[in-house]
Amino acid sequence: MQDNLKQVFEKIKDARHIFAEVQTELKNKRIEVETGAGLVKIVVNGTQEIIEIHIDPELIQMKDAKLLEDLVKSAVNEAMQKAQKEAQTLMQQKVGFGIGNLKNLLSGKNE
Repeated sequence: MQDNLKQVFEKIKDARHIFAEVQTELKNKRIEVETGAGLVKIVVNGTQEIIEIHIDPELIQMKDAKLLEDLVKSAVNEAMQKAQKEAQTLMQQKVGFGIGNLKNLLSGKNE
């Protein structure tokens, strides 16, 4: 019984190490997205934090707030989707299943 408990703790320790490694890799990953033929550029990391926003001065001079809003929103949404996919892919590479599978496993669901 004590050996089984020891094995469980070792697996938890290994999992923590893997997840910490994944988080570090995602934090250092850069994902760039451009919209409006390069007028807006968003850079995020793999943990979905915005690192940079670049808006071309030409777009600002156009004084079209709606266009600017649409381009920024589109770029941010696309960057976040790409960051999520990066996280999913990295998790699958490291542990053999994705984040969605982990959530299901922890909640007791088998989807």
